[in-house]
Parts: sequence; C-alpha cells; structure tokens
Amino acid sequence: MIDIAGTYRETRESLRDFVAGLTDDELQTSVPATPAWSVRDAVAHMVGEARITTTGDAPPEFRLLESLRDPEQAAIRDGINAEEVARRRDVPFAEVLAEWDRLAAELDPFLLGEEPFPWPEPFLDSILVTDLSQHGQDVRNAVGKPGERDSAACRIALASFAVGLGFRLDSMGLPALRLRYDGKERVCGSTEPTITLSGERYELLRALSGRRSRRQIEAMDWEGDREPYVALVPAYGERLDDIVE
Repeated sequence: MIDIAGTYRETRESLRDFVAGLTDDELQTSVPATPAWSVRDAVAHMVGEARITTTGDAPPEFRLLESLRDPEQAAIRDGINAEEVARRRDVPFAEVLAEWDRLAAELDPFLLGEEPFPWPEPFLDSILVTDLSQHGQDVRNAVGKPGERDSAACRIALASFAVGLGFRLDSMGLPALRLRYDGKERVCGSTEPTITLSGERYELLRALSGRRSRRQIEAMDWEGDREPYVALVPAYGERLDDIVE
C-alpha cells in the first residue's frame, strides 16, 4: 500500500526546508523546465495548488485530467497557474512558506481519506504528490543542487504520468506503449503494446513529465515505430529546448 499522505508530507517538508535555505539570488534563478518562472515562482505555484485543492476554488468548467489532452482545458489550467503565482509575487517569501505550512496541515485529512476533497476531481492525492515531486526536481536542478531522484514521490509520479500517457493513447486509438526500466515493465494504455521505450527511471519520468525535448525523446531507446508516440510522451505538449540535468 502506497502511503500518499506520508509521501506528500515528507516530500513537501524536505523541499520546504531546501528552498528556505536558498539565497535571494537562487530564489530568483530561472527554472529551465518552466522558463517563465523563477525558483520563487515555482514554489508559489505549489502553494497555489495546495490552496485550490483545500478550498475547491477552481473554475466550475475546469477539468484537470482533460487538460492533458484538451487545448481549451490546458489554457484554463495555465491561466489558473499564472494567477496563483502572480498573487504571491510581491509577498515576502517567509510568508509564502508560512502559507504553505498552514495549507499542508489542512490537506492532511483529505490526503488521509478522512474527508472528501472540496474539489471533486479524481486522483487529486496522486496528482499533488506527482506535481510536487517534479517541480521539486525542477527547483533543485535549477540551482545546481540535485537530489531525491529515487524518492517515493518520483516513483508515484512515474506511475501517474504513465497512466496519463495511456489515457492519451487510448483516446487517440493508438496501441499501448511499454515502458521498461530497472528490470521492470509498465504498460501505458489498455491494449496490447506494440512499441517499447526503455531507459533509466528518472529519465523516463522527466520525459513523460515534459522535461525533455522532442530531440531528447527521439534519442531514447525505442523498439518499434516511435513516430506516432514521440509527441504524445510529454504530458504538457512537446518542447524544443533541451534540458540537461
């Protein structure tokens, strides 16, 4: 049994302590994975996600899972993210962290399954851990201090993004894709896989989470016709800029 609540708590506390120790210059460092954001902005985004999840304060027409394949829903998602970052941009960073601490305590009963999430979106617990893990990696890599790449949160994130990829493949009528890593296999999609993508778990995770370019994904270890799949691997659409971590 995966301890989602414990994984979120442990991952958030570790990242919170990490960013609390960064200098002002490091907090203003641009994050290559999300170049419109600084490290400080990426933290504000994670705090914003916690706020929306605990309050249910999202547009009624917004469907989070659909934003992974519907451009209109993706545009709503991006607007929400931009608003949450902007609302904290002039707030002292210590206050942003204090807000995060408060919201994390409020999240506990939802993550533990003791109360239903105010926002009735499926898989919110796994989504929170997944997003926290990847933005945490973005932040650590941006300031040249990588870590926690083999964490429980990253393992949950790979499973989440694999499910999302299978969702996209099924919706487009494409055969499933097999992921192969660390002596394990995971099938993305509900049909018999006709193609395999192999690699280190962390590299596969970063590709699926949109942190690798089309060129980098093409250069990975494929067995089968990769062309119909390359553009669908990254959850948030293709990117052209290489990210080296």
